[in-house]
Amino acid sequence: MDFCYSCQKLDISLPNFISHPGSDDNPHFKAPIYSLGTLAEVGARTQQCNLCRLLVSAFGNGPFKKVPSLSNSREVAIFATWINTLGPSREQRLKGSALAILVWPETPRIQQATYKLVIRAVSRILPDQPHFGQLSSVEASFLNFELISCWLKHCEKDHVTCHSDEVVVVKPTTTFLVIDTKYKCITYAPDNCRYIALSYVWGKTVQLTLHGSNLQRLLQRNSLTRFEIPKTISDAMVLVQKLGERYLWVDALCIVQDSDAIRRQCIEDMDRIYMHSLLTIVAATAEDANSPLPGVTAMRKWRQWGMQISPGFALSLHFDYKDFLEHSTYNKRAWTFQEYQLSKRLLIFTPNGQVYYSCKEAVYSEEVVHGKQLNSDVAMSDGAPMVKVEPDENYVWSRYRQGVQALSTRSMTHEGDILNTFRGILRHICPGPSLEGCPTSIFDMALLWQPRERLARRNGFSSWSWAGWLGEVRWFDNDPFPDLSKISETRAVEAWEKENCWIVWYSSFGTDPRSTTYLMEGPPWLRGSSPSAAEHHKRFGFQPRAFAPTPDMLPLRLSKLETQRKYIRYLQFWTVSAYFQIEPSTSAVLRFSSLYAENTGNGLRLFVLRDSNGTSCGWVLLDEGWVEGMNKEGGFIQEFILLSEGHASITERLTEQVHDFREYNAMMIIWRGGIAERAGLGRIIRRGMWSPCKRGMKWKEILLG
Repeated sequence: MDFCYSCQKLDISLPNFISHPGSDDNPHFKAPIYSLGTLAEVGARTQQCNLCRLLVSAFGNGPFKKVPSLSNSREVAIFATWINTLGPSREQRLKGSALAILVWPETPRIQQATYKLVIRAVSRILPDQPHFGQLSSVEASFLNFELISCWLKHCEKDHVTCHSDEVVVVKPTTTFLVIDTKYKCITYAPDNCRYIALSYVWGKTVQLTLHGSNLQRLLQRNSLTRFEIPKTISDAMVLVQKLGERYLWVDALCIVQDSDAIRRQCIEDMDRIYMHSLLTIVAATAEDANSPLPGVTAMRKWRQWGMQISPGFALSLHFDYKDFLEHSTYNKRAWTFQEYQLSKRLLIFTPNGQVYYSCKEAVYSEEVVHGKQLNSDVAMSDGAPMVKVEPDENYVWSRYRQGVQALSTRSMTHEGDILNTFRGILRHICPGPSLEGCPTSIFDMALLWQPRERLARRNGFSSWSWAGWLGEVRWFDNDPFPDLSKISETRAVEAWEKENCWIVWYSSFGTDPRSTTYLMEGPPWLRGSSPSAAEHHKRFGFQPRAFAPTPDMLPLRLSKLETQRKYIRYLQFWTVSAYFQIEPSTSAVLRFSSLYAENTGNGLRLFVLRDSNGTSCGWVLLDEGWVEGMNKEGGFIQEFILLSEGHASITERLTEQVHDFREYNAMMIIWRGGIAERAGLGRIIRRGMWSPCKRGMKWKEILLG
């Protein structure tokens, strides 16, 4: 066995990949982390080391080649350690399993184990050893349908969390159609229907879709044989039958596309459609609907990475399936994001030609021996940064934030569908009312989103919501919560809103401006979270006298606006308004709160707020286009409204002083025809608000659209 000095430290041999049931004496259970050097150094050792040669081949020809931050081999550090594929606990490892070697890259911009590779033993002597690798002797093959059926049946039988909600008392929608793969037609789903769903990319393919005019014809047996069905769908129909099932749900053929009522109902029930499916086929190989599912009706070619070490002993290298999905067309689309998130079982066709099975308890691969018990493999369950947002009532805020941040990176053909692509996920992770994608239960926090790149306005949605903008958004990680070890995050959010929020939110829809209603179930004091008069005076230095909306304010102002602005949600509320001069920050050493350098760039610029005395008292993150409008005097005077209080540590490196200040979350607004719009979000130091040099601070009614 030829290994370099760095790789010899791993002590690679066939016996070291084996753990016997009941034993706890394998030294590799507590193996340290080994540094293999930079990727460039690993590349320099390929002539003398089998493992280095395998790693360089995988990095150069696998999915990592599409990761820009891994392109500079001199910056990429490679680390490795031994892991137990059943898990790290003593109880798990005493069950016995094969061990594997976990390899991962790190760079200044990539966190530990964001990406990973798993190296497994392959042995002719132990061909059925669980969690060993498998290397195919052929370059092309059909799918092993029997193996996939085995995965599915095992999951149905033994995975409690995967089938706990499987009994469907009612159909996902009242008008629920499916494809009958036996009779090759559309049909109304029978009661308690077992069906498989398809998640795929439509692309620009002109395909057969269901309409009111062809519904009766497509309900006839063998009707689908008379049309040219896109290859992705026709292959999915074959796959359903190969797995011993009968019904398939495909959006193009199971939603009446020209019926607004049925389409709206199906969009509302999209979470139920995918959650109640037996399995979801993820066609991540497809660029459009005419792309086949590899290995179903035609042989597929697939690439494996392996290295012969000695007679009867080889190494196989495996990527996580999410690494292949990350840069696929499938992973760029908003609708497929929701479908992937809502499905409890996934059969994933990846761009490398392989198929994976993923559920709530396990991940199975054709490349790995899973044994008769089909135990979960830890090395396969954790992987690349493809978010899977699971509901958790104790972490509603985190799940919501993860979902929105991931969705904002996706694209869609019709930008007006943005909330439709999120509706099912939102209902899944945060039940209850919401407004423009912002749940009312965490509304004050949901408003504190920030851009991660230059954004463009999305027509038909409000500026205060993330849904009103095209581009990636995020929330900064300066969570204002106390130690969460003694309290759930959800309880902490409730406590934060009670202590730091004061706005009574009212909402109106532009088409019915006189129907002003409370955004939540009532004003804060009725919900037990309104500050007292003393708290108001302490916070603002005065007692606000108005909270209720002024009647007819919205109707009067809307009458002067263009038609398209009448079809969005408006917020009407009272809060503190003040004016500050903004100017672009010329020094990267001044950092407020969590606004570090990585949060700027990509068309964004940090602007400093100054009072009339020229003292810096806050910041706002804006599109860098604002720089072009700066006047010769050094800045603009802009209006800011306070949204809530925050607590943050501010480091002002110019003076090398660190202080703890109370801050306000503040929105910079601009006015268009009597309606305010969000321009940016930032923070204002408390002393800046109450400075004698402040400009025009007052309690003001705002109409925000």
